Amino acid sequence: MRNKKYSIWSCVLTILGFLLIAMSYNTLPDSHVISILFFGGISILVLSIILSVIAIKRGENGKLRYFTLWFIPLVVVMVTIVPIILMAMFGFNEP
Repeated sequence: MRNKKYSIWSCVLTILGFLLIAMSYNTLPDSHVISILFFGGISILVLSIILSVIAIKRGENGKLRYFTLWFIPLVVVMVTIVPIILMAMFGFNEP
């Protein structure tokens, strides 16, 4: 377990970062908490990427060290593609 300390922290911080970003969308629009949650989530995601790179450079065992480097782009791609797919399926309707 000691050999995977950077990769485990990287995974935990990745999940925490995405939770903070998701929580920023569920707060009141006129609140200053949005910026704290959003930029806090972004900074935690950057820290998780740094920890993942450190884990790869140190040669930690297992595939957990690649979790952050695959998970962040996958979520970004899904967030951009899903609305396009839904718009193609149901059409673009003006409100």
